[in-house]
Amino acid sequence: MTKRDSGSQQPPARKKSRSSAASSSIGGISTSCLVTPDQTAKKTRKQTQSSDHPPPNLSFGSTSQGPVALSTPLRPSTGGSARQPVIKQQADTVTDSIVALVEKLINDDAASIKDIVDSHVWGSEQPGDYADASSEKLSEYAETFSTWLRAGGRIISERAMYPQISQLFKFVSGCIWRLRSNDAMPVRRVLPFELMDCNLEDSEDNRRIDIGLKCENLDEHNLFQHVAVDTKVEEPFSSLDRPTYRDMFGIIEAKVSPTKAHKDSALSQVLRYTKSAYSIQHNRRFFWAMTVTGTDIQAYVFGSNLVLESTSMGVTKCAGRKELIQLLVYWSFCELHRLGYDPTIRLNQNLQCIEIDVATTGKDGLPRMDTYYSREVVVAADRLFGRHTRCFVANAIPPAYDDDSAFEGKILIKDAWPEAPENAEDDKRDEMRFLYQITDGLKGHREYDGLYPRSIGGGRVCIQHLGNDFTNDVEDTTKSMVGDGIWSQINSTVLRVHKRIVMNGVGSPLKSVKSIPELIIVVADVMKCHMGIVNHCRILHRDISEGNILVCREDGNIHGMLIDFDHAIDIDDKGVARHSEQTGTLPFMSVNNLEGNSNERTALDDWESMIYLLCWLGTFGWNSSNRLDLDDTENLAINQWDTGDTFAIARNKRLHMDTNRTFQMIVDEFNRNIDYIGALQALVEMLRAELIDNHNDPKLRGSMRKRTNTSNGSKGGDIFATVEVREQKIDPFKERVANWK
Repeated sequence: MTKRDSGSQQPPARKKSRSSAASSSIGGISTSCLVTPDQTAKKTRKQTQSSDHPPPNLSFGSTSQGPVALSTPLRPSTGGSARQPVIKQQADTVTDSIVALVEKLINDDAASIKDIVDSHVWGSEQPGDYADASSEKLSEYAETFSTWLRAGGRIISERAMYPQISQLFKFVSGCIWRLRSNDAMPVRRVLPFELMDCNLEDSEDNRRIDIGLKCENLDEHNLFQHVAVDTKVEEPFSSLDRPTYRDMFGIIEAKVSPTKAHKDSALSQVLRYTKSAYSIQHNRRFFWAMTVTGTDIQAYVFGSNLVLESTSMGVTKCAGRKELIQLLVYWSFCELHRLGYDPTIRLNQNLQCIEIDVATTGKDGLPRMDTYYSREVVVAADRLFGRHTRCFVANAIPPAYDDDSAFEGKILIKDAWPEAPENAEDDKRDEMRFLYQITDGLKGHREYDGLYPRSIGGGRVCIQHLGNDFTNDVEDTTKSMVGDGIWSQINSTVLRVHKRIVMNGVGSPLKSVKSIPELIIVVADVMKCHMGIVNHCRILHRDISEGNILVCREDGNIHGMLIDFDHAIDIDDKGVARHSEQTGTLPFMSVNNLEGNSNERTALDDWESMIYLLCWLGTFGWNSSNRLDLDDTENLAINQWDTGDTFAIARNKRLHMDTNRTFQMIVDEFNRNIDYIGALQALVEMLRAELIDNHNDPKLRGSMRKRTNTSNGSKGGDIFATVEVREQKIDPFKERVANWK
């Protein structure tokens, strides 16, 4: 583990920037996202106000409201260092120069394209033969898009739009490089991939992305070597690399006309592509995208609980072209984190691993930064919105350069964006606090050893804006992305805070179990641990789901581990939400959580979630060896647990759970091709009986009461409302686990 003490002013180790256009990745982190030396700095946990908020051109809102339409251009700030005014001035100067050039190209019919480009970009400079080649390329780009814009942007097909858009982006990128000054250099180039309208190399489906955007270094000689290719016409994959999600900075989806139907379709496609990019780019905080509908271009930012939508940048009008060009220029000048990347997670090409910085507090009480090394990602952020939880198997010791087999992960690093108060001292549901509380509460209870993670360190992630001045580190939150001024105007958005925790306890995802017996052993351990934490630590987990269970194998034995206490609450703290708050993953959420009703949440809600999880796995399978094809699952009753709004899902679950007969609608659809599926069916039937039918059977846990209707139609009682829990008489797991362990 590399320790960088906050009291030392020694600069951190330099990170190598991308050296060529060729891409490589470790664990889904592209070399195009590497941190350059001027972007690397130490972090501490101290929270301060940022002095470099984005300009007042962003709005922010809850995803439940859909995209937040902006009244002004959407663009990143150019930086937060003392040089920020100089950088912004240079970016604006470059923007104005390119805008003037583009207007000249569109409106001046007398001069040739090449003469206009040469006079604006090269001036009186005579740099030799290479300049002639560069000038020819810029002129070629200009000829393509200026002809399009002179004609009012009229396009007869979607495919014909691709080269126009691509050449405009390349032209602007080339001009940024030529019009720069030594006072403030651009950091990168944003370019379209050479291949357009193609399926991505690392895609799990057959969807074709119209245009992908990538970040590259500032090698001018490589700038003019790109050839746009429409893969509907030709697919030269032997000579050009296919685009990948791991290298994708942004995505452009094009439609012929600016109708509402086309705009909605383009946005829908971008949402799906962005979700896939999040699952592969493990250092991505938010994602940029664009839709082009006719001649209208809109930029989007997708965060963990936000969608920002720019004003329409109509490229047939000067104002719209300027907004677009300014956005492209700011992308080239701004800091890495303003593109949505996380500079505290980096690819180390020499060691072929991911470096992860974790802010923590040393034994001396001072903040410090520890660096860990990982080659395995066990949990990816596979949803567009939410906590974006990622888990890395890591080691405190860097791997040997030439010995791949000697490196073995010893700890687990969890990276997530949970909801939290801005002030860390007010964060009563902080996961690290719960982990320390669990460790203390389970001391002396050896039967739970290995079934829960133990915290080593961590805390809130900081994105440093002001060089090596550690006192000005800024916590990475959805608020700090937009600044205090904009955030104060948005009342409906819940704050999310970027947190990172180091835990001892390494496992594999639940999908790594090899059989029904292994699955039952793992979930039995998880629920045993769950109840131990409830009884001895007075903490309720509240998010039993597939992603929160790890499979641990040691010396030929297998056991489960319960992780992810982001949604947990202190049972005895009456000041926290225990009733109407909705938490969890839709298919596995209890009826109480789905309805957001006034019933108090208890351990029984988590047991109910476990039933839903086991039913889901028994029906759909858990990995490629037993997963059903989509065509085989289309009409299954269990799909009603993931379709419609939360109230519709709750109604369906009430119906299915009400009686043993209605529950058979679910159980009978289990995949009978899975060995021992009968054992899983019997288990969920017994769990349901214990949870729901115990009002008729005194042998079962007395934890529910039957729903009845009063004369005025209101609920006099609720099958999902809890009463006092009596001693458990039956353990549905005990006999099965004893036979297999």
